[in-house]
Amino acid sequence: MKLHANRCFVTSLVLLFAALLALPQSASALGEKRDKRFQIGIGPGFILSPTGFNMGLEAEYYATKNLSVAPKFSISIPDGAEIYTISAEGRYTLDLTGNDAVVKNLKPWVGVGGGIIIADPDGRRGADAGIQIQMTGGANYYIHANIALSSSMEFTIPFGVRDHFIYRWHVLQVKYLF
Repeated sequence: MKLHANRCFVTSLVLLFAALLALPQSASALGEKRDKRFQIGIGPGFILSPTGFNMGLEAEYYATKNLSVAPKFSISIPDGAEIYTISAEGRYTLDLTGNDAVVKNLKPWVGVGGGIIIADPDGRRGADAGIQIQMTGGANYYIHANIALSSSMEFTIPFGVRDHFIYRWHVLQVKYLF
């Protein structure tokens, strides 16, 4: 299974870098008008501890240009198990400055939150339910005023389930700003 996880990781990196290289170069900063707007995103990734596929969906609301709240839903399918999470997190988005359009269109962010986790880590004994605390970080790269490509990492500490720590990488999400 370790070989499968390594192939998934390498394939994910290749796809992410290929997408970044194909991005159009814009002279002006995109994604600047986020204040009081919603952004919805979906995309695949993988989970480690245990290892497997992950799919995430989020709906982010920007209360200000830099502060947002993001309710999230995630399904993870590692090695015959199932892990579902429903959570929300507060985020702070940085606006980078510079003369380069690539830098201006890149919006890194950090977040912290919590939620509910339902997990059946071994696929045999039935599901456990508990709460979780999560810390996230990522970046949105705006290819259009309303469309961003995103990648993020999430570190989750669950309470009430048999796993002690969960790491997720949402490799490539597509987000739309309404």
